[in-house]
Amino acid sequence: MHRIARARISTPILVSALYLSPSLAAEAQQRVAVSPDQVATAGQMADAFHEAGLFDGVVLVAQDGEVLFQKAYGYANLELSVPNTPETRFRLASITKQFTATAVMLLAEEGRIDLDAPISKYLPKYRKDIAER
Repeated sequence: MHRIARARISTPILVSALYLSPSLAAEAQQRVAVSPDQVATAGQMADAFHEAGLFDGVVLVAQDGEVLFQKAYGYANLELSVPNTPETRFRLASITKQFTATAVMLLAEEGRIDLDAPISKYLPKYRKDIAER
């Protein structure tokens, strides 16, 4: 009999996936308010995933700069028993590249950036030897 290993969901990945979803981005542009029920549901879902052993991380729900819900779950380092906190920094490796590429393409599609322009147009303090290419 084979046992199926459960993968832990990384909070930054989950948040990035939700943030960059085109349908959610369109809704966000319409300034949809987050209801108290939605905030409670987010907390309940995170609690349930954590209790099932599927999630360690930090959940943050905010709107217009106001934090509506924030809670840390599990450990940042299991071996050393270091708990996650709202200030925990997560290593993302290269997983964010696909989300960055999607965000850039959405901005280009909207005409907000020019893909043929040098990086220095948008990041003037970036290293000149690379930014001007």
